[in-house]
Amino acid sequence: MSGVPGIGGTDGLDGISACLELAARHLTAAGQLLLQVAGPAQDAQITALVGATPAWGLTRGDGRVIDEERAIMLLGRAAEREPPIT
Repeated sequence: MSGVPGIGGTDGLDGISACLELAARHLTAAGQLLLQVAGPAQDAQITALVGATPAWGLTRGDGRVIDEERAIMLLGRAAEREPPIT
């Protein structure tokens, strides 16, 4: 449904942008957000959006492409992560 106007807008980023803005307000210092997105092209768009919006304090973590229409990506706080529990 890429390019179809709706909740996500014509490029699908309106809904994701709102989600990221909300997450940025509520994630803890070590908080993370896992997103399922519309493939590697949208992953790249979201990575650019996060990079262009430093006020959110988010950074791109790991990700995995499932196929051309599905991918997952991990976002977290740009601040240093808390040390792992040992």
